[in-house]
Amino acid sequence: GDHRDLHSFPTRRSSDLYVRSNADYLGIDPERFAITDLHVHLPEGATPKDGPSAGLPLIMAIISSFTKISVKHNVGMTGEITLRGHVTEIGSLKEKLIAAKRGLLDTVLIPDENEKDLVEVPDEIKKGLDINIIKDVKEALGLALAAHPKDMKDQQKNVSDISWTSDSGSQPADRKSTRLNSSHSEI
Repeated sequence: GDHRDLHSFPTRRSSDLYVRSNADYLGIDPERFAITDLHVHLPEGATPKDGPSAGLPLIMAIISSFTKISVKHNVGMTGEITLRGHVTEIGSLKEKLIAAKRGLLDTVLIPDENEKDLVEVPDEIKKGLDINIIKDVKEALGLALAAHPKDMKDQQKNVSDISWTSDSGSQPADRKSTRLNSSHSEI
């Protein structure tokens, strides 16, 4: 198959496991998460070696889908994630910041391990970007999402209006399925 399949599967698995183990903190019904199959579409233009760099955007897309809290449209993010939610170093920071500017984003989340790389990025690239250094997924929640899940915890969440479809277009009898398109916020 495609190289993206090989590089993206561990990232996808880490995202699933992190969300499952932090469902209560995130305000996600663990039973709903357990019976839901997620289909993640990575655009054809994605670079195969960048699969792990999409860990943070992927996890935000999953959290957003289940909490119904949208990802901010002006935020780009990058970073590999661990099973414990730590956001780890990525490569090609300069190129990712250039992509953020081209995408008209004004806020960018990058791993703290990449802070040292910012000195190599010309000021004209950094100008106009609010670059946020983050260590973990929980720190990114308030920056990437329109509201923090812990602030929404007391409000009743109803995910029944998520578009649950199978490949045939109908709702599966015993398992739920939702599709995520992660083409928006990964830089």
